[in-house]
Amino acid sequence: MKSINPKYTISTNVYKNGIIVQDVNYEFCDERQEVSHRIIDTMDLQIKGALIELGWTPPKEEIR
Repeated sequence: MKSINPKYTISTNVYKNGIIVQDVNYEFCDERQEVSHRIIDTMDLQIKGALIELGWTPPKEEIR
């Protein structure tokens, strides 16, 4: 018997060039649909500043 509950899956990939890609997908019965697709560029100054405010420490080669 199939589940009647929808399933959400989140996948996050981090690339060496500072890009983070996150996808959220919804699955129900035989239907699969992308709910969200985010691309975050950690080299962008506003993103970098926000991450630092949250406690992130950039790699040493990035600290100036």
